[in-house]
Amino acid sequence: MKSSRKYLNFCLVFLLFLTAGTLLHACQLSDESDEQISTQTIEETFIKRPDSTKIILPTIHLSPTPTPIATEISPTPTPTEIPCLETTGNISEVAFYSDILGEDIKANVYLPPCYDTHQKDGYPLLVMLHGQNGAHDQWINLGMTTLADEWITKERIEPLVIVMPFERLYLSNSYNSKYDLAIVEDLLPQLLEQYKLRQGWEYRAIGGISRGGNWAVRIGFTYPDAFGRVGAHSFTTFAGDMNRVQEWKQSFSAYQPALWFDIGDVDQYRKYSEPFVLDLQKNQYPLKYTVNSGGHTVEYWMTHLPEYLTWYTQNW
Repeated sequence: MKSSRKYLNFCLVFLLFLTAGTLLHACQLSDESDEQISTQTIEETFIKRPDSTKIILPTIHLSPTPTPIATEISPTPTPTEIPCLETTGNISEVAFYSDILGEDIKANVYLPPCYDTHQKDGYPLLVMLHGQNGAHDQWINLGMTTLADEWITKERIEPLVIVMPFERLYLSNSYNSKYDLAIVEDLLPQLLEQYKLRQGWEYRAIGGISRGGNWAVRIGFTYPDAFGRVGAHSFTTFAGDMNRVQEWKQSFSAYQPALWFDIGDVDQYRKYSEPFVLDLQKNQYPLKYTVNSGGHTVEYWMTHLPEYLTWYTQNW
């Protein structure tokens, strides 16, 4: 009986062993088949077959690069120049050092409305000298700068620069003074350098009242290339200048300033100045000579101020 039980248990164990071995073999076979299938699939997918002439790659569709659209660029607008609306010029007192006199020459400088340092052509220059008992504000008080403002604003005359220097030693003898030389060799070069002035001789003028007119005439004859126009209003003449007319005439070359003398018919200095003017005419020097009603007075100069400004600025 015991032997039968042992035999039965052995048979059960043996059957179990056989069953486990069969299953293990079956799993191995399954694994090998899967491996063969996987390898075959990879080879068929990626390895070129003998009957194929090319490798088939996926088609890549490239999107065309977009052509840039030209954008029209509008030109930058030129800034509109704001018109100047000034109607009044500027007057300032300026000191110009004179090596010849060894001191400053004070002067009132009138700059026209809308004076522009970048103005292309520059401005004409008018130098106006005061009388013996006057100062460098005499022409301002007579109304010249006010009239200039009005006429420039109305475009009756071209904008100009007016310089009115002061002769400090106005009572000194004219032959001991070097004021005329200082005006030409010290003052004028500084004006041309510091202000926007036209360089042409024909765009410069000088004039004066009484003693100032005498200086203007002497400057005009002694330095004929300095100013293109010379005016002498209520001219009194420096003593001895008449004797220099022949000498002056011989010194003229290409430069011969335009001259204008005017005087009142009852001016007490007419008897001294008129012989000088008549002698110039006798020597055929071209000039303008006007005798008006009136005397050696402020009223006379104020009355004829428009004529003065018109004459100096013509052709500018």
